[in-house]
Amino acid sequence: MSEGKKFKYYRRGQIIQVKFEPQTGYEIKGIHYAIVITKRDQPYIGTLTVVPLTSKSGNHLMSIGSCISDSVFLELLREKNYYYDLLL
Repeated sequence: MSEGKKFKYYRRGQIIQVKFEPQTGYEIKGIHYAIVITKRDQPYIGTLTVVPLTSKSGNHLMSIGSCISDSVFLELLREKNYYYDLLL
């Protein structure tokens, strides 16, 4: 990381697109949505803790429940509308 480089600030609970690379073994790979769980993001640190989201089901995956999934859906809809408005 270069000295004094400032990264974008993300708030806890925000849904962002993350490029998960490099990938090792069965880890998630590519661009996916994720929820930011870092409590106090620091724009100069360059490290962010997130939980990746998926629409798939399986024994190794955990459901986030309808309360959270409804919130996730609304956040994605707001984000889509935000970028749509920027294009207009």
